[in-house]
Amino acid sequence: MTVVSGFSEMLMENLGEEDPLYEQAQEIRQAGIRAVDVAQHLIAFSRGQTMEFKLVDLNRLIDDDIKMLYRLIGEDIELVTTLTDEITPYGPIRLS
Repeated sequence: MTVVSGFSEMLMENLGEEDPLYEQAQEIRQAGIRAVDVAQHLIAFSRGQTMEFKLVDLNRLIDDDIKMLYRLIGEDIELVTTLTDEITPYGPIRLS
């Protein structure tokens, strides 16, 4: 995934921010970063390591994934999300 992230960064530099493909290269880079994070969590879990918990902004995660989903589902499907900043009665959600 490091190679994918590295090549996407080089691609972004060559394209420039005004290029229509720049945003897609950015999405590739972000997907590579997320894949590395998931792989690290899986390795830590398989080794039985103690994991550090942190607060996660679910709105930001969903917003990042929605950009990718719009490209995948096509124009004939409407995707609607309702995000909130309110904390549930159970408190903030914690993911490792």
